[in-house]
Amino acid sequence: GTRGQTQRVRAENAAEEFRNAFYVQAIDGSVSVPDMMAYLNISDKTVYARIKKLDGEFVLKKGRVYRAGDAE
Repeated sequence: GTRGQTQRVRAENAAEEFRNAFYVQAIDGSVSVPDMMAYLNISDKTVYARIKKLDGEFVLKKGRVYRAGDAE
């Protein structure tokens, strides 16, 4: 579980988990929000929050998640 872990460690784990979920699924360079939700078992709001927390690493465009710089 996450008991005893610092907030920072949990945040790093969540970031790592999000990156892994993206790279596993990003065949064409993007992943749909519903696919990220299903893979990570999180809500759409959580997907948006994690994108925001990863501060520019990923971008959201038309309901799909892209690596920043790939969303042209």
